[in-house]
Amino acid sequence: MINLKKLGIVFKAIQELGINQIKHFILYELALRTGWIEWQSRKALQQVKNLSSPLVFNHPYHLPERQRIRQAIGNDLDVLISQADKICQGKAQIFGDEWVEINFFQSQKYQWFSGLALSERNQNTYPGLIPLDLKPIWEIARFSWVYPLSRAYWITSDERYAVAFWEYFEQFNEHNPPYYGYNWLSAQEAALRLIAWTFAYPIFENSPQSTSLRKDHFLKTLAEHAARIPSTLDYSLAQNNNHLLSDAAGLITASICLSNLPQRDYWWELGWHWFNWGIQHQIQEDGAYLQHSCNYQRLMLQLALWVNLMLMEQNIEFPAATRDKLAKATMWLYSLIEPSNGRSLNFGPNDGSLIQPLSIAPFDDYRPVVQAASRAFLKSPLFAEGNWDEMSLWYGLNTDKRKSLDSVDYAGSSLAPNNSIIVLRPQGSSSWAAMRCTHFYNRPGHADQLHVDMWWEGINLVKDAGTYLYTAQPPWNNSLAETFYHNTLTINHTNQMIKLGRFLWVNWAQGKLVSYSIGKDSGSLKIVAEHYGYRKWGAVHRRSLESDGKVNWTVFDEILPYSNKFNSFSPPIHVRLHWLLEDFPWEIKEEEDGLSLMLQTNQGDLEIRIRTQQFGQTQRGLVRGGVQVYGELPISSPYGWYSPTYGKLQPALSIVLEKQVYSSDAIETIWNFRR
Repeated sequence: MINLKKLGIVFKAIQELGINQIKHFILYELALRTGWIEWQSRKALQQVKNLSSPLVFNHPYHLPERQRIRQAIGNDLDVLISQADKICQGKAQIFGDEWVEINFFQSQKYQWFSGLALSERNQNTYPGLIPLDLKPIWEIARFSWVYPLSRAYWITSDERYAVAFWEYFEQFNEHNPPYYGYNWLSAQEAALRLIAWTFAYPIFENSPQSTSLRKDHFLKTLAEHAARIPSTLDYSLAQNNNHLLSDAAGLITASICLSNLPQRDYWWELGWHWFNWGIQHQIQEDGAYLQHSCNYQRLMLQLALWVNLMLMEQNIEFPAATRDKLAKATMWLYSLIEPSNGRSLNFGPNDGSLIQPLSIAPFDDYRPVVQAASRAFLKSPLFAEGNWDEMSLWYGLNTDKRKSLDSVDYAGSSLAPNNSIIVLRPQGSSSWAAMRCTHFYNRPGHADQLHVDMWWEGINLVKDAGTYLYTAQPPWNNSLAETFYHNTLTINHTNQMIKLGRFLWVNWAQGKLVSYSIGKDSGSLKIVAEHYGYRKWGAVHRRSLESDGKVNWTVFDEILPYSNKFNSFSPPIHVRLHWLLEDFPWEIKEEEDGLSLMLQTNQGDLEIRIRTQQFGQTQRGLVRGGVQVYGELPISSPYGWYSPTYGKLQPALSIVLEKQVYSSDAIETIWNFRR
């Protein structure tokens, strides 16, 4: 018998994703299962192997002056040297955090990538089987660690770094023959590896270690990587995200660097078309990238900066429509940055991607990318000078002393009513906040409507849990993407949207900005928004976020009836409010209509009072690092954790309040920051 409910969900997914993405997904699956991808990729590889004339490397960019790099790094040169020395010792930093062994060996190196993709699909059909997490394998093989290695060589001319580069390059090729194994499974990984090598080659080119034999092998390997990309372009078009931009950037890179190849024009036309198409269609009008993520916003901007660098060498410019979207994307990411330290919201999928680490700034400092992007696409720097300017130099951008736009000073209270995240910055206050509210035009990354972040004195006190892992035993199979672990309400123990697999959400919970205002005298700010993800329960979640312009913030959550011919408010409904807080010493007090929590931060105290509008029994709980430390409410292990990057967890504080609602009700959370 046909399950009408499941069939309806499938039709909804097709409607939301759009026929174009579904078409490319079907084409990819057909090509994979019929053997077309294997035939096409074998043919492309053979064409490279049959090249009769030697390849010529066309330099894609001018190397910056060594002295200017030294000046930009300043007194922190020892940080870069330390990173390069660790790489020489066989260690690489992955996901901007952990140092692990550089090891390219893989057990699947004798299986063609398309056959491996089919094997992975078959394995995933068995219930209870946890797929292999490829991200740590891919992260090493992206060669992102070659950026600090080559930067250190450019400054010091220490031949140990050139020795390491060529040895690791040869080790990769020994254990990863073209198109065999996990490291050839994704065209994006091949493209990012190609880009990393292309960046490094001009730096190491004149080293005594760079023999003619090594150079010839290197150029042929670049061609093999580029030839791998077109065969699975339908997959990237079906994803319509950073995969497409990475593939296109890889093809552009190869077409510029290997200009005497017969495939050069084809690669250029393919890469140039889809890169511009991707930028113009994947960035919303408010500047937000379609993957709903600060981390992926940065990745997209870095790909654009790399392509822009090569275009400058070729005297080519992006089309005006592309530049306009990149300018908006730069300002969008800038609006979410804490100016004192460059950190941003841990918003959306954060799998630790930093594809071109061209600065000594830590992983969570977004100033290097935003500063470079503002120079490239806004023609003025957004920040004052700092060591984050090194990245601008590598991207060929002028860092001569120029007045910055200085909007980080926020001369007046500001409220940005964008389509994705609404940011409130009171004039003269050391605190600011952001609330998630969007109308989805593309698939969500997290079920996080009306989630709120708060910052005070440079600390992200009220925060987004992040991502942690995509592939693991439950409850860590991308569970932090769910509504339960965001700073918002859940109703009747359900997500705002229906989760299909680890990455796909359907029945998108659409949000709406109801009103916003800026006080004329006090600098107070207020926004009111709502979302409709709980219409199936006959309910609407409306939330207001208000600042008095000083040290007090108020969040007011209302449960309003939503009635139509299919659904109506049917009490009682179960409501759970969750807040994730920075891990500081705490003290909690019970109150008749709620509770009071005091956090002792290193900048002062934060008092949080949660009160319900209607009296009635509530359950409360406080969890730290997955362990309940207060209250009677049974809470699962993902609560009380914060993931700053992929594969890493830190203890945090989850405060949860639950109650039954019998009619329209409200919960008020008052935040008071005290020095």
